[in-house]
Amino acid sequence: MQPSARSCSLLLLLFTAIVTAELEGRCPLSGRNASSCPTEERSDDCATDDQCNGESICCSDGCRKLCILPVLTSCERQKVETMKRARALQVDENSVSVPKCDQTGDYETIQCDPVTGYCYCVDESGFELGGTRARSLELVNCTKPKPCAGLLCRMLCPYDFELDEEGCPLCQCRDPCRGIKCPGSETCQLEEVACLKEPCPPVPTCKQARSISSLCPTGVPMTMPATERPYLCGNQEGQPKCPNLFNCVVQPGNSLDIRSKPNNDNQDMKSLPTSTRQRVGATISSILFKFRSNAPNSSNNS
Repeated sequence: MQPSARSCSLLLLLFTAIVTAELEGRCPLSGRNASSCPTEERSDDCATDDQCNGESICCSDGCRKLCILPVLTSCERQKVETMKRARALQVDENSVSVPKCDQTGDYETIQCDPVTGYCYCVDESGFELGGTRARSLELVNCTKPKPCAGLLCRMLCPYDFELDEEGCPLCQCRDPCRGIKCPGSETCQLEEVACLKEPCPPVPTCKQARSISSLCPTGVPMTMPATERPYLCGNQEGQPKCPNLFNCVVQPGNSLDIRSKPNNDNQDMKSLPTSTRQRVGATISSILFKFRSNAPNSSNNS
């Protein structure tokens, strides 16, 4: 018997509700005392999560209920970003590696990747532990990993070492963005996000790629000699300044930025005479040298 359209719709709604419940996160802890709340702040803005828009949920701030963004653990945040990426790519969950979180929001000790078919043990940050990879869940042994060849590698890797096909460490730093496919022209970038509890490792997130040519609202950014790296600049006292031909563009919330742009009434840097470009480069290099030399003092002024 074929299911009716109404039955399919109900099943879809049920599935959506289950997924939403898994990913809604938790209400932030409130330090406010209800007895000290002003009268005008005791009227609730919501009663249930259904009355909140987007990713917000209905929480109490100690005085009243209002719609706020939930707090997620590292595992929950990575799960949200992974499922968001799957929807953007229009693929099902079996085509991406979605982390499994326990009831407290921590990574489950054993994770399985539907893409590769392997299962393995992970640490508290969700990174695979060397020597624990196996073909099935039943074969994984977190207390007794298989022996791997000794690794003599003098590298400081923030996310430990990359693993080979057998799950043993390589002399290569692990890149959490490795193997992650993003939709369209977006690229995987590690994003620092606040989470419910430590550790809070950066979360692989798909974002629009930024090139050197798109750093400035107008004009061409000034780059370091023989490189594609933009000059560092700032508008506060003690921070490196741009030469007369350029302005420093600092995004709101940043004290320093890496973007400079030509003034509207000036020439492109490339069109300047060689001697002028050399003088400008020497000026900026001198500014950067002085800034780095006085870095501890300048940080206090900012």
